[in-house]
Amino acid sequence: MTGADIGTMPPNVPEQMMQHPLTDKGLAQFLKDWATAPDA
Repeated sequence: MTGADIGTMPPNVPEQMMQHPLTDKGLAQFLKDWATAPDA
């Protein structure tokens, strides 16, 4: 499996990432796409 096991950053950074306008935009687009995805 690839990816990072540990992320080192100040404690406020993850919270800021979750409250960023682009996070909201990306989540909205994902949910829109998911709603129109064909059943697998």
